[in-house]
Amino acid sequence: MVAYKLKLNDSKTEFIILGAPVQLTKVISNSIKVGDDSIASCDQVRNLGVIFDKHMKMDKHIMYLIQRLQSLQNSAARLVADCYDFDTPSLSIIQSVHWLPVEFRIKFKVLIIVYKCIHGMAPSYLSDDVTFQVNTRYTLRSSNTLTLTDPRTNLKTCGDRAFPSAGPKLWNRLPISITQFKSLLKSHFFKLVFR
Repeated sequence: MVAYKLKLNDSKTEFIILGAPVQLTKVISNSIKVGDDSIASCDQVRNLGVIFDKHMKMDKHIMYLIQRLQSLQNSAARLVADCYDFDTPSLSIIQSVHWLPVEFRIKFKVLIIVYKCIHGMAPSYLSDDVTFQVNTRYTLRSSNTLTLTDPRTNLKTCGDRAFPSAGPKLWNRLPISITQFKSLLKSHFFKLVFR
């Protein structure tokens, strides 16, 4: 680095070791030495605005984005409702304009796509991933409900968050009356958020 007239700023320099939890237990040293400086590894780093964690789950980054979007939605709701009294909680303003909070809006959109897959209104690359669960052995009370197959995933970190797994899980958690659908779904989420 000296040859290129560069100096390491060890207060701003960080590194991360990426891997599965089993692989990370095999790591011997949690620091590296660059010249005379020793740099300790971090559990998460930020690069170009993206937060990476050591297991590459992206949970912290997604929660950060949801918080930013929620803040933006709160401001937009105050603008639409013409309520600039900051003693009024944002959640009650969002309720007054009849919007869902960002976290529930995401679930709402995923469930709308699942609904379209079930009723043949979605593209085949999505609807091929949504299949009904078939009870061949026994006739159960639940056999007349629309239960979707929750496929097994190899990777717990990213496989469970993919649409073929996340969509059916959300759908199967809905009350039976809501699977008949659309406006009932938004009302259901409103009851969950604004009890």
